[in-house]
Amino acid sequence: MRIRKDYKRIRVYRVFRIVAMSLGFFWQIWRHHKKEQRRGRALPDAAWNSLWRSQARTLRQTALDLEGMLIKLGQFLSARADLMPKPFIEELEQLQDRISPVPFPEIKKQLIASYGSNLSSYFASIDETPLAAASLGQVHRAVLPTGEQVAVKIQRPGIEKMIYADLTATKLVVWIAGRFRAVRARVDLMAIYEEVARTTLEELDYYTEASHLTEFRRNFEGRPRIKIPAVYTELTRPRVLVMEYVEGVKISDVSFMSAHGLQPADVAKRYVQSFLYQVMVDGFFHADPHPGNVLLQTNGDLVILDFGMMGRIDQRNREGLRDFLRAIVEEDARKMLVSLRAMDVLVFPDADAETLFQSLSGLMSPYFTNHLLDNINDEVIQQILRTLQAFVYEQPVQLPYHLTFLGRAAGLIAGVATELDSRTPFLRIMQPFLVSAGREQARESAAGSARTGAAHSEFDLLHDLGQLTDLLSVDRIVAIIRLLWRLASPFRQLPHSLLGVAERLASGHFRVEHVRDTIHAHTFHRLINRVAWLCGAGFFSVQGWFALAAGRTLLAGIGAVASLAFLAAAVKNTKDTDDVFKRERQSRR
Repeated sequence: MRIRKDYKRIRVYRVFRIVAMSLGFFWQIWRHHKKEQRRGRALPDAAWNSLWRSQARTLRQTALDLEGMLIKLGQFLSARADLMPKPFIEELEQLQDRISPVPFPEIKKQLIASYGSNLSSYFASIDETPLAAASLGQVHRAVLPTGEQVAVKIQRPGIEKMIYADLTATKLVVWIAGRFRAVRARVDLMAIYEEVARTTLEELDYYTEASHLTEFRRNFEGRPRIKIPAVYTELTRPRVLVMEYVEGVKISDVSFMSAHGLQPADVAKRYVQSFLYQVMVDGFFHADPHPGNVLLQTNGDLVILDFGMMGRIDQRNREGLRDFLRAIVEEDARKMLVSLRAMDVLVFPDADAETLFQSLSGLMSPYFTNHLLDNINDEVIQQILRTLQAFVYEQPVQLPYHLTFLGRAAGLIAGVATELDSRTPFLRIMQPFLVSAGREQARESAAGSARTGAAHSEFDLLHDLGQLTDLLSVDRIVAIIRLLWRLASPFRQLPHSLLGVAERLASGHFRVEHVRDTIHAHTFHRLINRVAWLCGAGFFSVQGWFALAAGRTLLAGIGAVASLAFLAAAVKNTKDTDDVFKRERQSRR
């Protein structure tokens, strides 16, 4: 057994195991495709699903055997609904980053390498039995010479070399897969590999995790009932992280709540709210909020742990996410699709917007027509997540890295919250984070915490600039466009051939001689151009009216000037069109 464990650390052995496993997967997929070619029709879904489950099971077992980066890779693939089939994901979701701990003598060697042989000058005592063990490190309780209790996270000896070997093997597999045209057309595997490599190597540097912890703790200052451990910066090393030791039990421990008079519904609400603050306000979220990383104290406070796997979502993507969630609540599939594009979802060149809309609309129609969103619970949330997973897998789209782990984390949050309280009011909890006042919540959160003056200035600037974006909100713009669309309905009923003529006229690629009735072409050209310019003038007129009603005279003035500019352009365009047709008639004579 000892020899087998030593083999795991040998670079050639690890690379061989990973590459051989992957080539076996490729061979199995190729055989299934060959069977389809011989049969002249597709294999039953059951055959493919059986293959995906078998491969995922093999990957999970290999990851638990080799440890190292394969566990992280398995967790990553379980979140990539846009890449992997549903049976594959379901099997990998069982992969937990909890493995057998390293014996303490080896851990002590790592501590000596970081602090020197005189450990007693740093720690009065260290418990030899770990509190938790994961693929990259394990946590031990210790006491400082001052008497303070701390939690010490220590990197597993030799893990860095194992990670680099795994990255070498994975890059080779990605290169082989990229030789297939079908794979290249479906996904940018090298970009995904580079992102996985970057985040994994970041997790190896405990200075980075210490920085994450400090930032996360600063974000939650001023928010009651949520505790983030303090980091001991002076004791932290690249392979050792020293944090405040905090007592607590897993958030899923209902018997503990009952014994201490805690209400599961209150705990569930606070759990969901903490995640919404991370995503919608801070833009910096915990990507692995399972019960082992969220503790509950006797007074009902929550403690969040383990900041190696984190995600970021910038302001523009947060607004896109907010619009996406609003679109689900408003049962608007088209707006959902627009919001996905705003969140940097990669749509491949062969994607057709109308096809994407029809697909998404069809998948979401059961929730919209049956009004399941009126009584949303974990079951509905999980159904929606599975529906969206099916959409991104079936369509030519690829999710950005931050959204994959955001979806996974949201699923964990919803599952644990419903386990605590099956009637968790998700919509009511989310509502304050979906309204336009979300920016003001961010400002208040920033003002209430001990942020730097630069941070205050940034939020003030966003608030000042945000007046215009408030006025030009997505909901209001969509409403105006819908109104103009209805007003233009008579023109939409024109024959398709006549619309083709209009498009060619507008683009300048259609000569007037090709239209037999010059008078009709003249009239139609004037009509189309006038409608286009008047729509622009009407849009800014309505915006100016809203600004004036809100007492914002400057913005109202801007709207008025823009409206007049569009009107002037309409008049000039009409005159130019008349001149063109006048010269045409003269040349015909």
